[in-house]
Amino acid sequence: MLISHDRQLLNAVTTQTWAVEHQKFTAYAGNYAYYQTVKAQQIATQEAAYQRQNTHQRELLAAQRQRNEKAQRIRKGNRRMSQVERAKTKATREATAAKMERTAKRMVARGQREPQVAKPFTTSGFKLVATDFPTFTGKTVVTGLNVTLAEYGKTLLAHADFQIRPHDRVAIVGPNGSGKTTLLRAILGGRVSGLRLAPAARVGVFNQDMTVLDGKQSVWQTVRQVSQLPNQTIRNVMGALGLPARFYPQLVSALSGGELVKLQLIRILVGQYNVLMLDEPTNYLDVDALDALADYLQNYPGTVIFVSHDEPFCQAVATRVLQFETHQLVDPDKVVKAPQPVEADLAVLQFKYDQLMADPTSSTAAIQALRQQIDRLKA
Repeated sequence: MLISHDRQLLNAVTTQTWAVEHQKFTAYAGNYAYYQTVKAQQIATQEAAYQRQNTHQRELLAAQRQRNEKAQRIRKGNRRMSQVERAKTKATREATAAKMERTAKRMVARGQREPQVAKPFTTSGFKLVATDFPTFTGKTVVTGLNVTLAEYGKTLLAHADFQIRPHDRVAIVGPNGSGKTTLLRAILGGRVSGLRLAPAARVGVFNQDMTVLDGKQSVWQTVRQVSQLPNQTIRNVMGALGLPARFYPQLVSALSGGELVKLQLIRILVGQYNVLMLDEPTNYLDVDALDALADYLQNYPGTVIFVSHDEPFCQAVATRVLQFETHQLVDPDKVVKAPQPVEADLAVLQFKYDQLMADPTSSTAAIQALRQQIDRLKA
């Protein structure tokens, strides 16, 4: 039995998924991907039933209004009636109208007694407007020309060239200790030769440093004072990332370590920045919060540079990847790869080679040329 937010691990290992949601426990007979599929189907089914229920209730209320209106017309009687006719039929008209109203009321009451389908629980999306954040002017956010980085006597980058453009969402990946965090610090520091951050960049940095938070302020004050986003947008972000309304009045000093990390991350996300630098933002986030963070960054109108070991998160968010590889930052999408050998081609060439070797009339030059062709494909 294991608890983990690592979706790759869960999919690779588990055969059952136990979910605890909204004070309810449910067991699913499959891995996390299976759970997601079944859960999505359940939500879609519940949403369809909920919409049908609402439509049925509206139809019953409309039918009730129509019958009540008809009952009122019956009470008033026909305008062509004489005073005598109106007086003689008053009791009958009143009884008919009252019966019609009672029938309409019972019809609605029966509808309300039918099994009720609850509205599926969903999180609110993020509506981000570019004008809510500082404007970036320029063609390049970060430029690296012949950049060399070293730390503690170890070379991390050697003569590296790269660019990050406005609106890029760049994932910086590589093994632990390869220099990812060092590169982020170097971009901010502005002291490395050949490495330039555009003057128009207003950078929000997330690095899990909790000392920047004032423990005497409330959670809501801590977030509200750094942002120009509408209150509802801020509430949506906080709720999606695990700090819903019950946290608003709490003092920052009362939060747990994981809650402090979330608070600092939220401050950066909603702050007055046009460039976000996020060092391992996925730590301490559950799977739903990871999806919410990915959704936010996908809609973010600025530039995002982030370090993360969560591959599904990187795939969901990044428009580019810069990979530490042999002291270089390699963009895998721009690497021209040599054609890969095709097993069928090798089999055909090997067959021809065997034929030539068995043929006493074959020339040595032809055999050698075919051998070299086979070796090149294998290489």
